[in-house]
Amino acid sequence: MFPPKKIVFPVDFSERCEWVAPMALAFARRFESELTLLHVSPLEGDKAPVPPARVALETFAARSLPGLDTKLALLQGDPAREIVRFSEEHHADLLMMPTRGRGAFRRFLFGSVTAKILHDAAQPVWTDIHAREIPTPRNTSFHNVVCALDLTEKNQAALRWAAQFSAAAGARLLLVHVVPLVVYASKEVAYWTWQREIIAAAREHIESLLLREGIQAALDVVTGDIPYAVRDAARNAQADLLVIARSLDNGQPGRLRSHAYPIIQHSPCPVVSV
Repeated sequence: MFPPKKIVFPVDFSERCEWVAPMALAFARRFESELTLLHVSPLEGDKAPVPPARVALETFAARSLPGLDTKLALLQGDPAREIVRFSEEHHADLLMMPTRGRGAFRRFLFGSVTAKILHDAAQPVWTDIHAREIPTPRNTSFHNVVCALDLTEKNQAALRWAAQFSAAAGARLLLVHVVPLVVYASKEVAYWTWQREIIAAAREHIESLLLREGIQAALDVVTGDIPYAVRDAARNAQADLLVIARSLDNGQPGRLRSHAYPIIQHSPCPVVSV
């Protein structure tokens, strides 16, 4: 899983993909990865992918990924299904996706293709900033990485990924755990007399996990509404990357926890969900 030696970058030739390309290029160069540009054309009978799609893919690679020996793949069918299948068959270590695009990508807040991939993919998935407009170009260096954790064992893969990435990038790693607010009688109750005990127990649990994993990182335990508290922590830390966990459901990979979608939606920086 880490380092990501095989990266799959699905493109639909939208502005969002143009914005993601420099980050994909930076990842590929930093980790000496094999980068595959993948485009899935709609299925039209039994016809093979039309030449213009191949030309567009080659043009995108030459313009947006200069100097990189990029592999190209052109498929037909349901985009999400084909992207997940291709990534599994080619043993990809990371998928890099925009959260918005054009056409079918705009159907929901995320775009149906990205949402399905986040739900089904076994690999870590990188997603860009979820904004209505194309963000301004970002520096592709990494100085601060934030990893949001709950208190389940399913966090370990995300924690390890974040720690390894931070070490490779020479970045500071901050772990964030949110103690959620409780709504009672239409009022927000921050556990009142139990709040300190809950925060102390959470900190002790995570520090024990860090000790077992041999990971050194700063830790911040905060109280609030989980997506917004994670957003604020990432913003305050000037995070260049946020890492979160995706849970497993009866052994099936990729199923996002209830808070993962809003965390990605509100994140001030790109997110890797593991």
